[in-house]
This record gives sequence, C-alpha cells and structure tokens, in this order.
Amino acid sequence: IEPQDPNVLYISTDAQPETGKPLISKATYRRQHELYRGTTSDGGKTWQWTAVTANSSKDTLRPIMPKGQDNRRVLVWMRGDYLLNRGEWNTQVVAWIIDASAPLN
Repeated sequence: IEPQDPNVLYISTDAQPETGKPLISKATYRRQHELYRGTTSDGGKTWQWTAVTANSSKDTLRPIMPKGQDNRRVLVWMRGDYLLNRGEWNTQVVAWIIDASAPLN
C-alpha cells in the first residue's frame, strides 16, 4: 500500500489482474510475475490496474513502498529466478524513485 495514499497499492502477479489471463513474457515465452499498480476510488470495491513492469526476463516479486520523509515515493521489489521454493534463489533488489508530482498512467 502506498503510505501517502491508501487508495493505491502495488502487487506482483503472474496473471492479468482484471481477467486472470496468464502473463506470458515476450522475453522468455513463459509465465512471469509482473508488477501492477492498483487504484480505487470507492474504498476498494473496484480497482483500475496499470502495469509497472511488462515482458520481464525475470520474475518481479514482493513490491513494497516504504514511508518517506518527503514527497518522493520509492517502490522497491525483488527481481530474479526462484528455481525451487526451498531457498534456491538468484535475486536482486530493485528500486524506482517516483516523482510524486508526475501521474502514473
């Protein structure tokens, strides 16, 4: 959830949020997790989704937005390969500093 605006959140998914259709990356030709930004104007009853990442060559997972001390927003996530769900990971931590005055469309 975006700390400055609880009507905005970020998710990681391997399916298109509105339809459930699998997200097949053009980079890997397989299902990949991508990041989406969701906005609501009715208290969460309905959501509008915008892709933050697309056609990634690695999974994009665990988005968080830490609370900042100024008007900047920072989205942080993990990018990489999760080969097995028993600790066999090859990941990086990625951050995007978002200009608070620029709309995300």
